[in-house]
Amino acid sequence: MNNLAGFYPPLVITILITLLTGCAGPGAGDDRPDWISGNSTAYPSEQYLIGRGEAEHAAVARDRARADLAKVFEVTINEQSEDVTEYSRTTGSGEQVRSSLETAISRRIDTRTDQTLSHIEIAEIWQDPDSGREYALAVLDRLKAGQQLRDAIRQLDNLTSTVIGDARQQSELLRQLERANRAVELQLQRRALQRQLQVIDPAGQGEPGRYPLENLLHDRNNLAQRVRIRPRIEQDASGQLPTLINGALAEAGFQQVNEGANYQLDASLDMSSTAEQKWYWVHGNLTIVLRSLSSNTVQGSHRWEIKQAASQPLLARQRALQSLDDRLKGELHDVILDFAKTQ
Repeated sequence: MNNLAGFYPPLVITILITLLTGCAGPGAGDDRPDWISGNSTAYPSEQYLIGRGEAEHAAVARDRARADLAKVFEVTINEQSEDVTEYSRTTGSGEQVRSSLETAISRRIDTRTDQTLSHIEIAEIWQDPDSGREYALAVLDRLKAGQQLRDAIRQLDNLTSTVIGDARQQSELLRQLERANRAVELQLQRRALQRQLQVIDPAGQGEPGRYPLENLLHDRNNLAQRVRIRPRIEQDASGQLPTLINGALAEAGFQQVNEGANYQLDASLDMSSTAEQKWYWVHGNLTIVLRSLSSNTVQGSHRWEIKQAASQPLLARQRALQSLDDRLKGELHDVILDFAKTQ
């Protein structure tokens, strides 16, 4: 060092020592990727959505990074659930029918969401040399995921167009209603995908729609009000069947009338009781047949099996009727619309 002092001023020596020290042992922070605490230059926000994960093990860090990215869609998914619930309420006021419709539509929306999130990739892994902790970067290519969503949306729009065309060609009212209901379901799925696309699309525009969901709901509900059903009890082993049928029809959104009906619903309920080892069992079947009064043709038939048990005969009977009431209110709407699919 004394030799150096003979050739260089003190300031120059200080600078040289600093540079040599830096080259000899770089700190961990110098190698830290930019995405650990900020945006990524390799995956800019205009082209990618990103998520970060940190853990002691790389596998856990990867999972947390994927989950962090998926949080971007959480608000959208909640909005989709609200849409499904609102749609379900337009068909009736009870929990059972809403639960049935929500489950069917939500399952399709969840499948579409999973397809979108399947494009998430782990782009980078980095380990802190000092702490040993693992860091993961998850990325979603906006262009790739957006194109998939646009394709799915256009497919739903094309299916909706076909379904609406079918509805206009139908002479049978029930068939028109089934097609109108299908159009609503398709556009409800479309709205869910549109909201996901607006998250992915940097401009937030999504894909312009052709069929406003509110208009389709209005048309569907008007058709449902035109379906006037006259119940006819052929056999009733309970004495409660008229009340059960009328309540289920109201829950399904159909008008129950005695005069001016365009459909007749024949219902037959048989029940029997048996005792086995201090338990009382109620067995039976409810059968319905829907007939078009205008064409005098059978639209379809369906049967529900009844099987309930209790320690007292009266309690077993009450349970059987309650179970039947729940199933009718939860399923009659879909059963009647399914009749139209076979015509």
